[in-house]
Amino acid sequence: MKIMGTVVRKNEFQFNISDINDKEELISAELRVFRLRHYIKLPHGHRGYYNAKVFQIMPHGFKDRLIDSQVIGHRSHGWKVFSVSPAVRYWIHYPKHNLGLRIVITELNSEEPLHQDLYQFAKHPPHHRSKQALLIVSSNVQLPKLANLAEVMKTVEGKKLHYKASENNQNSNQLEEDHPSRSKRSVNKRRDTNGRGYLPQDYSNSPCHREDLVVDFKDIGWEWIISPRSFNAYQCVGVCKYPLGSNTNATLHATLRAMMSYFGQNSQPTLPCCTPDRLRSHTFLFYNANHEIQINEFDGMVVETCGCH
Repeated sequence: MKIMGTVVRKNEFQFNISDINDKEELISAELRVFRLRHYIKLPHGHRGYYNAKVFQIMPHGFKDRLIDSQVIGHRSHGWKVFSVSPAVRYWIHYPKHNLGLRIVITELNSEEPLHQDLYQFAKHPPHHRSKQALLIVSSNVQLPKLANLAEVMKTVEGKKLHYKASENNQNSNQLEEDHPSRSKRSVNKRRDTNGRGYLPQDYSNSPCHREDLVVDFKDIGWEWIISPRSFNAYQCVGVCKYPLGSNTNATLHATLRAMMSYFGQNSQPTLPCCTPDRLRSHTFLFYNANHEIQINEFDGMVVETCGCH
């Protein structure tokens, strides 16, 4: 999140963080300010380095809190970045105490602030908006997690049917016809004449490999998924016949089974199966059982590699 700053007075900055709430886990917060070029000559014998310190401005009666510091050169100009996470975390919990940040420049071994002409920072106006002070906040939204996608499907689908029954006062047969019928019409075109399932492609001569499998949630009746409406889950297809290539990620047990089948042993085992070898998670936005919008990451949703097992 990028928040534009307001310059209250020279080298003091305020940021409105009201959009951040206490349900968010703050990861980091950075103050970015643009130091203007200056042409003031160094005193004789000066090494040309200073301490730049960022203080959190505290309420009256409390000492300002040092948040971060860094060494800067006398002639250095451009963007300067400071870590200010402790201040932002404090403001999230005590918003009325958000009085801003102050930058002070001192000698390396001194606490006495230098003249402000040495360290002027851009402000808008008069400087261009692109040089305005920024607060860059990174956070995670803390939301309740369900154990797995199967649990989500069970709870949400059950809740949805119960809600429809109470709202429309329909019997169970009418509920069955409410929206699965739309899915059936689109799916039946791809089924065989006996209605036993999808017509399979012939992979009898193809080695085990990964292929696209685009899942459209509307087709399977999962309308409680908000985003994405479809995604590529991939699938593993093909056969695991001897000799098994290195790209099949075959286990030793699978290799032995393939060899026994190939050489025609008396008690021939079944061929190894082409199955997912490694899967990764995928993030979904959906309505939970309480009809609230939720975001969650579910494990084992996308096939990354296939293997013979």
